[in-house]
Amino acid sequence: VLWQKIDRPIVGGNQTNGQKQEQLTLIAFDGVVYSNKDHYRLESDYVGSYNLIIDRVNEDDQGEYQCQINTEPRKTKRIFLTVQVPPRIVDFRPNPPLYSIRAGSPLTLACRAEGTPAPNIRWRIRDADVNRIES
Repeated sequence: VLWQKIDRPIVGGNQTNGQKQEQLTLIAFDGVVYSNKDHYRLESDYVGSYNLIIDRVNEDDQGEYQCQINTEPRKTKRIFLTVQVPPRIVDFRPNPPLYSIRAGSPLTLACRAEGTPAPNIRWRIRDADVNRIES
């Protein structure tokens, strides 16, 4: 049993005949883990069964995985792993926060957040959504 992670090049990367090339990263073969990531391990329930276990899943583990058995013809199964990441604010401006500003002056408030799935950002003032405030 062969376990691989399938990495796809970034758009605009090397392509052959207009086709995107897949890069296969060996994780495990015949019961032995070859990955340099220490959180991959194999578990065998019975002879010929090799379950890939990913301890402490992180964002870098997201992607497509392939299990292959070397029969004739070869047989493969693929699965896509999506790693859910809680939303977090990664940039907020102004920083430090403003407490006062002169009337009539322009002000830009910026908030950038990351997470999977992508978080929605809502601005509120006095318990009302900013985009719904009527003047």
